[in-house]
Amino acid sequence: MNQKRTDEEIRHEKKEIRARERKEIRGVIIPYISVFLVTCALLLCFQIVNVDGDSMLDTYKDGDVVIVNRIGYMLSDKRLDRGDVIVVGATDNVPMAIIKRVIAVGGDEINIDFISGAVTVNGEVLTEKYIRELTESDEGAHEYPVIVPEGCFFIMGDNRNHSIDSRSPLIGFVSSDDIIGKVVFKLPSFGE
Repeated sequence: MNQKRTDEEIRHEKKEIRARERKEIRGVIIPYISVFLVTCALLLCFQIVNVDGDSMLDTYKDGDVVIVNRIGYMLSDKRLDRGDVIVVGATDNVPMAIIKRVIAVGGDEINIDFISGAVTVNGEVLTEKYIRELTESDEGAHEYPVIVPEGCFFIMGDNRNHSIDSRSPLIGFVSSDDIIGKVVFKLPSFGE
């Protein structure tokens, strides 16, 4: 028996088909949009940086890859602590990003005895288990002791005598505005 469908039934069926098609499209598109948005958020919050050179031996070596927290640094009102490892962006004097350790913050007095290798901050000799060798290289940027200006940092590489850092007139005190962020993770090397 052949039944004729009414216009209302045909419209209802077409409406159901369109609703199913929209649901299927959303099921395909939404995961891609989600992955895209998460990737964008991660790229805004974090940056991947390749370590270039040996100035941070033995903590980081040439070719290591680190993750830098950009947004955490910005949200913390550009606050860093002594001992934090950071990445400084390229400048006119240093045409590439560099990775160094914060030794002193704004308002700190830093003194370096290049004969004994002792580094003193605010009258206390630092215990630096991370350094490769004692600090004996003076690049001539400052006369010690020196006060770090507010909004700036005094940074050095862990491989002290093979590092261009705040002791050098090329770098000197580093402004908080020149810092990309704080290193939060080292990616494992495939060869290790």
